[in-house]
Amino acid sequence: MTEKLVCSFTKNIVKTISNEFKRKDIRRKIMTNIVEPLMQDMLNNYYSYIVSITVAMVVIILLLITLIILFIIKK
Repeated sequence: MTEKLVCSFTKNIVKTISNEFKRKDIRRKIMTNIVEPLMQDMLNNYYSYIVSITVAMVVIILLLITLIILFIIKK
């Protein structure tokens, strides 16, 4: 009995939240008040780390390609 009540209650909550997220004005408010400030903060604080990791990954990929080419040439 209790499980059915909880199940229906959670279904109603999920349905209500889903319907609210479908509204354009709500999505716009979420984007402007939550997502965009978070992204700006992350970019401002972690930009140097993101660039460093990207450069390191490119260097690693180039080294792997070079090793593969050298291995193929040796055969």
